[in-house]
Amino acid sequence: MARALTDGHDAASRAALVKDLGTRFEQDSVEVTADLLDHLDAGSPDAGRLRALLDTARVHSPLFTLRGGTNEVLRGVVAKTVGRDTVRAPTDELSQLVDDIGRRSFESGGHRGLPNVFDAQLWRTLEDTGLSRLTTAEGAGVREAAIVLGGLARWAGAVPVAETDALAAWLAMRAGLDVPSSGPLTVAIADAVSAGGRITGTATGVPWPRSGPALLAAHTGESTCVTWLSEPEIVESHGPAGELERARAASLLATAAAADFGFDSPQADYAITVAKVAVGRAVGPVSTIAHQLHGAIGVTMEHRLWLATMRARSWADEFGTPGHHARRLGERALAADDPWALVVGP
Repeated sequence: MARALTDGHDAASRAALVKDLGTRFEQDSVEVTADLLDHLDAGSPDAGRLRALLDTARVHSPLFTLRGGTNEVLRGVVAKTVGRDTVRAPTDELSQLVDDIGRRSFESGGHRGLPNVFDAQLWRTLEDTGLSRLTTAEGAGVREAAIVLGGLARWAGAVPVAETDALAAWLAMRAGLDVPSSGPLTVAIADAVSAGGRITGTATGVPWPRSGPALLAAHTGESTCVTWLSEPEIVESHGPAGELERARAASLLATAAAADFGFDSPQADYAITVAKVAVGRAVGPVSTIAHQLHGAIGVTMEHRLWLATMRARSWADEFGTPGHHARRLGERALAADDPWALVVGP
């Protein structure tokens, strides 16, 4: 940024990047410090002073990404600059075709929203033009596939082209499985266990799980099993709501375990540890977003939002930080004869 100013150039995008990186580093530093304080002897002369400093840092942390422009606004500055400098009109025939298809889909606007909804019309257009399976059915190469993916990404195409062509269809062919000749596909990757000829496991973060057949790639430690899933059980989540629902589910699990088995039971100990990790990790992004939604007024001590977010941050650290409980959970898994049984057991 200093070099750009010295040379007489516009430094707006560089300044925005510096602040985005710097304020996120400030907030991350507070969280790392809170985690490291778990290792400090409570009787140490520095413990009380450092705890007091941490409390002050907790109060000011939400302000870091607001002062001088929120990170969201700053990223908009960067995006506009990058777009002005790098976006070019497509020049070759394939790029022009993809750009035209993507633009018409985007301008139709009927499928826009959160969560993302599969754009069936766009998918039919891609299949009609032979663009849905360039590498596995049309004999094209990686460069052509990259042009299609880049063009669709430019117009936020809500279709699983990469999942279908570059992942699922390719992997199924390598495994000697029959591949559906049309329609979207996706891949579910899971760490699984094999017992008695049966493979069990859970795949997370599977894109477009309801749009078409899902190919399972299950790692069992000794090998990778590849097969088409039949009637999988699907639990949907997206964005920050997924973070909140995981925290909510973990809290309900901890409550049920304590009620059913007692607080002194291994089941309750495990469930409460999981809940501390899940809830603690949700507190940071949720409280930060809440303050930024309110803008400048949301960072005044008089605003009632502070009552909720500061209590939430305090609760997250009480009786051990999320990092402390995450290490505790990892140690239990390492010590268990069957870590998988620890995770999915009663």
